[in-house]
Amino acid sequence: MVSREQVLRLVDEDHDFEAAGRRLGISPGLAYMIATGLPADGGDPGPRAVSRPGFLPGSTQHLATQAKLVNPTGADIVHAWIRQRASADLRPKGGASRSRQPARKRDSGKT
Repeated sequence: MVSREQVLRLVDEDHDFEAAGRRLGISPGLAYMIATGLPADGGDPGPRAVSRPGFLPGSTQHLATQAKLVNPTGADIVHAWIRQRASADLRPKGGASRSRQPARKRDSGKT
């Protein structure tokens, strides 16, 4: 079983959880969790986590996710899906139809 001290020693030498994980035969996310007690899932660790040995500021999700992280909002298929969804939702909610003409001021009947 890998110990916290082993992981922290390797991270101190290599400055890298990926390298420490490879040398210990475990995933980088598991190495981070063993060293810090925190999951490397991109969640908010809270303000007290900063003082933990091995804590990395910023995102650590790359340690938990072995696949390359991709932002799909730039994909053509995503834009096509959004256009399709937006065009399918043109009808006003509640069944009322609306005119494109500006509303006219009502006469209050007072003179």
